Amino acid sequence: MPLITPPGATFNGGTITGDIEIDTSPADSATIFPLTWHDLARPNAELQIQVGNLGGTDEDVGIGMSSSGTGEASIVGDDGDHDGEWKFQTNGVSNILPRTGYAGTVLNVGVGAVSKLLVAATGGVAFASGVKTGQQLSAALPTVQLVTATGAQIDAASDRETITPCTFNPGAATTATVTVALSPDNVTYSTLGIETAPVGVALDGTIHLVKVRVPAGWYLKLTVNAQAVLGLTTYY
Repeated sequence: MPLITPPGATFNGGTITGDIEIDTSPADSATIFPLTWHDLARPNAELQIQVGNLGGTDEDVGIGMSSSGTGEASIVGDDGDHDGEWKFQTNGVSNILPRTGYAGTVLNVGVGAVSKLLVAATGGVAFASGVKTGQQLSAALPTVQLVTATGAQIDAASDRETITPCTFNPGAATTATVTVALSPDNVTYSTLGIETAPVGVALDGTIHLVKVRVPAGWYLKLTVNAQAVLGLTTYY
């Protein structure tokens, strides 16, 4: 393995007591990787890098790269006692587990120097420009006909914006109403508000656009009285 210091030196075993730098000349890098690890005796090849403070109080930390022998690969880093760990693998769950007591950011995804997604150790997730779980590139927007006082799951996988035209006919004696409610489980509903049109025949035929953002998997329920009619709900 060619080394920078001393120039032209090679390493074939023993103990390294100083810094080491691998020299990948153009001639070599055109045909081989800078560092290649082969374990011909085992199909599950693994390379472990461990850094420790000998004689000190700091615990060892390690980084491991392994292959299952069937095309699966993983990279794991831990702090010795596995209180904190990160793992990325091609055939399993990848995770980032902060040490006990750490309350800062554990994942920061950005474009250039601008953060777009931040995940905190406490479980909070912050999006710089809102949650967008799907993008429609063509065709008409989807619709659903809601039934009064009956919950409907708008989309199981994506947050959706809904718009429902409601026709109000309050007449001379009764206020027209639309009650808006949301539920995560179609059992317990929370009322967000009541859209109303006051008494007055002059207001018959008035159309209100009821707009509600529905989280992925949640249920929307619109309840009208006899003086209101639900139109077709469009969502995007």
